Order: sequence, then structure tokens, then C-alpha cells
Amino acid sequence: IRRGARLVADDRMHLAARGGRLIAIAPAAAHGLIELRGRGPVPVPHERSCVISLVADIVSGNELERLPEDTQMAAVLHGVAIPRQPVPETFEHALELVTAALDVLSEAGNMGLRSARLWG
Repeated sequence: IRRGARLVADDRMHLAARGGRLIAIAPAAAHGLIELRGRGPVPVPHERSCVISLVADIVSGNELERLPEDTQMAAVLHGVAIPRQPVPETFEHALELVTAALDVLSEAGNMGLRSARLWG
């Protein structure tokens, strides 16, 4: 969020396959709220829904392949294939891998960044 993203949901969301895309929709009870540990839920700028363009899959350090196979770089959710980036539990390395994956998607024109409000 500090880097310009907008919140859809803090830790739970509804997923739906629509038009060959995977859509994330915020649950009504937590719409526009993020939990700030030590303070509780606080309102933040948000979107009701969005298109999922990348799955960042947290894996333990010993499960992170040095040179993953192509088959490990995709996930299928609700029948929709989504690019997948396995990431370790450590923030800096995870951020580096997610940034690289998003750069590849952006160069391929596969970001799906337009709002999914029509779906929500």
C-alpha cells in the first residue's frame, strides 16, 4: 500500500472465476479495513474487487527451488490458470521475487490491472 497499491482485503477474500479471469472480492464486514497490530482495524483507501494477476505462494526456505520448472510457476484457482511465484518467508527476498515476477508480467502485457468493479 505504501508503494501505491490499494487494499482489496486484509486476510480473507471471496474468489470468483469470471470471463476467464480470477476476481478477488472483499467481504462486506472488512471492506476498506486493514488490521494494524496493536491498534486494530483502521480504514485505508481500497477497492471492492480486483483481477488476480499473480499468486505469491509462501514456501519454507528448503522448498524454494533454485531453478523451478515451468510447471511450478502457475497455479489453478477456480479453474483459472494464474502465474505463480514461490517466495520464502523472509520479506526482502520475497519482495525481490514478487517484483521480478510483476516486471515479467508487465513486460508481457499480462498485468490485468484494470479494476474489476464490474465483477464485484
